[in-house]
Amino acid sequence: MNDMFRIENKTMRYYFHKGQKRAWLSKKRFVTVLAGTQGGKTVFGPHWLLREIQWRGPGDYMIVTPTYPLLELKALPTFRNLFETILDLGE
Repeated sequence: MNDMFRIENKTMRYYFHKGQKRAWLSKKRFVTVLAGTQGGKTVFGPHWLLREIQWRGPGDYMIVTPTYPLLELKALPTFRNLFETILDLGE
């Protein structure tokens, strides 16, 4: 089980903390999530991006990190786990 979500009856149920919930509910064109280390940004990002893709449809989407090591070691594996392993949406 993940601390941020559970899959119940084929539905993903989220358990966001206050900052994640604020970003999730935002209707702004640009949403920025700023927090220190271990603030939940990396685990939140894939779920937020998935929802944006579902709402906005086909297009170009990006994963952005301040350094390549952060992308390679943390962000990309987290995205791939959700999109490929958990949801089986492709590679």
